Amino acid sequence: MIVEDMIELDCRGFEALVGRQVDGTLTTGEASVLEKHASSCETCRQRLDRLRDVDALLRRAQVPLPTKPEWDALLAEATRPATIRWRRIAAAALIAVALPVSLGVLCRPSEAQAGYDVLTPGLDTDL
Repeated sequence: MIVEDMIELDCRGFEALVGRQVDGTLTTGEASVLEKHASSCETCRQRLDRLRDVDALLRRAQVPLPTKPEWDALLAEATRPATIRWRRIAAAALIAVALPVSLGVLCRPSEAQAGYDVLTPGLDTDL
C-alpha cells in the first residue's frame, strides 16, 4: 500500500500499516502519514502505543526464534488435516469416559459381597 501521496489516512488504512510500522518496514512517507493520523485519532494512537509497548517487551525478552526443523514441524502440524486431529481428540475423549466407567463396573462389589440378602422372587421370607 503506497500512501505517501495521501494527505489523510483513515482508521482502516492505519490498521493496514500499523503492523509494518512496528516491524520497521514502512517508507518514510508512510510512517509520516501514519504518525499524522495517530496524532489526530485517540483510538489509533492508543493502538500504536500498545503495539510499541508489546514490541519493546518482546525485544527485551530475547525469545529465541525456532530453528528450521522446529518451524517445519510447526508448519506440518498447522497444515495437517483437521480430521486427524479430531480423531485423536475423539479417541482421547472415549478413553477418558470409558476407562472410569469400566473400572467402576469391574471393581463394584457384587450383591453377595456387599452383604445384601439375595431374595428369590415369589418366595415368602416369613416362614
